[in-house]
Amino acid sequence: MLDDKQYALPVGLNTYAIIVNTDLLAKYKVALPDDATWTWDDLKTLGAAVSKASGGAVSGVQSWGFDMGAPNIWARQQGAAIYSPDGKVAVPPEVLAGFWQYLADLAKSGVAPAASVTVERANAALDQSGTATNKSVFATWWNTQLTSLATASGQSLKLLRLPGESTAKSPGAYYKPSMFWSVSSRSKHPAEAALFVNFLVNDQSAGDILLTERGVPANTRIRSGIAGKLSAYDKAAADFLDTVTVGESPRVTPNGASDVEAMMRRRTEEVLFGRQSPQDAATAFIKELQTAIDNA
Repeated sequence: MLDDKQYALPVGLNTYAIIVNTDLLAKYKVALPDDATWTWDDLKTLGAAVSKASGGAVSGVQSWGFDMGAPNIWARQQGAAIYSPDGKVAVPPEVLAGFWQYLADLAKSGVAPAASVTVERANAALDQSGTATNKSVFATWWNTQLTSLATASGQSLKLLRLPGESTAKSPGAYYKPSMFWSVSSRSKHPAEAALFVNFLVNDQSAGDILLTERGVPANTRIRSGIAGKLSAYDKAAADFLDTVTVGESPRVTPNGASDVEAMMRRRTEEVLFGRQSPQDAATAFIKELQTAIDNA
């Protein structure tokens, strides 16, 4: 605690991105988009071209909505936020409804897989995803997942900046800490613990051991020092951070909201299976999340 605020040191950084299978794009003769200017409509159009060219064997887009990365981005691009600074649910229901309507449209048009396929993949391990199994061309992922996905895929994958950033009200992209180092106030050895945390964050020998195992190092000096030791895909993930224009990171998840991703997953499934409209899903999600926070 410092001046009544709690701090922790980020181990590493990630940012949300689109990962595209460039081998499949070439196979189906679909052009790689300009990720400096493309839009969500462009993603839908490109995905439709892939789905059509493959005869449905490969879906253009792997649907998302099962973690808080995508709704955070969607809200931020529209000048909104999931939470207010004081920890209340602040996202307008119409913003979330638009998010789920987009996903429903992808599935209905065949740009994304059927709901049953999407949900099965969302509940499976990373190596069973549409990206890893070469069954989807475009998908949302954190940039540091690139190496694992490429290893599973065996094909050429590339990181793209998010659609809609060039026309957004505010940057959707942000740096997400992979995890934090902190020292308990009850530590019997606070000085030694502080030295150890300092070593993990600021010592090049620690960086040489960790590499990108816990995200791309937040310390840019350490990041530069490990550049020559990284695999091609790990280096691509690290370099990608410097190509993205980011806004201020979202508020840390408030007390009581630890189950927010389970809530998001449940509403996404309801929408994809047609059991709930995007509007009703948005209203129910906001109410459920605010109730959890109020009861904390």
